Amino acid sequence: MTSWNRLLAVIAALSATLGCSKKEEPPELLLPSAQKAPAQVTFKDDAGTPVPREELAGKTGTLQWEVSSPEPVPERAQQLHDEGRRLGQQGAYAEALKRFEEAQALAPRWPYPTYDAAFTYLLMGEDAKALEAYAWVDAQQPRGFFTTKTALASLRQEERGQLPKGTYLRFLSVEWAPDPASKRKLLQAIVKSAPRFAPALKEMALLLDDAGEKLRTIEKALTLEPDPETRGILQLNRAIILHDQGKQAQARTLLVQLRDDPGSTTATVALANESLAQLFNH
Repeated sequence: MTSWNRLLAVIAALSATLGCSKKEEPPELLLPSAQKAPAQVTFKDDAGTPVPREELAGKTGTLQWEVSSPEPVPERAQQLHDEGRRLGQQGAYAEALKRFEEAQALAPRWPYPTYDAAFTYLLMGEDAKALEAYAWVDAQQPRGFFTTKTALASLRQEERGQLPKGTYLRFLSVEWAPDPASKRKLLQAIVKSAPRFAPALKEMALLLDDAGEKLRTIEKALTLEPDPETRGILQLNRAIILHDQGKQAQARTLLVQLRDDPGSTTATVALANESLAQLFNH
C-alpha cells in the first residue's frame, strides 16, 4: 500500500464505535465553539505511538489520526464519559445514557458525551431522540464533530421518507465488517436499497483498486448532494487521485479550495492542510 493510499484510509476513518469492541475508539476531538487555535492532525501507529510527518511515507500498516485543539475537559467528565462507553459496549444503554448526561453537565462545551448518547439512542431504536442529540452536537460544533453531519443528513432523509428506515444504522455497521469483501457486500446491499445514499458510495470508492473506477464512483457520489463531511472526504480522495494521475495543478487547486471553503468541516480543513503539506510541501 502506498503512503497516499494509507492517507486515504486514514481520511476515511471517521466513525463512532460505541457498542463494539472490535474497533479502536474514535480519537479525542475537543473543539470549542469558538476555535481558539488551529486544529492539528496527529498520526499514530497501531501501538498508539505518534508518527512524525516526515516519517509517514516510510510507514506500513494501519495509521490512526486525531484532530485536536486545546480545549480542557474536566477529569471527572472524562471518567463519566469513559464509563458510559464501557456500559454501552456491554449493552447497558440506559446506564450509559445516565453517565453521558452527567459528563455533559460537567463539561457543557464538550459535545462528545451527547454525541455518544445519540449513537446509543440509535442502537435502542429511538431515532427521534438520536436526531435531537445529533442536532444539539451540530449546533455546538457547526464546523463538524466526527460523523455528526452525516448522521443528521441521513436521519433527516429517513424521517422524510427519502431513505429506507434504518439506512444510517446499517451504514455504521459496515465499519465493523471483518474484511473488505464483507464490507463490499454490505455496501452493495445498502446502495441497492438506497442508490442515492452518498456515504455508501464514498465507502465503496475506498474499496476499489482501479483508480479510474474509484474516481468515477467518487464523482457520482458528489452529484448526490452529500453532507459536508461526506463531501469533504470525497473531495480529499479525489484530489489525491488526481495528484497520483499527474494532475498536480488540479489536485492542489482542489485542496486549497477545501482548505479555504467556509463550508468545509474542521476535519476537512485540517486534512486538506496535511495533504498540501505532504504532497506539495505547502
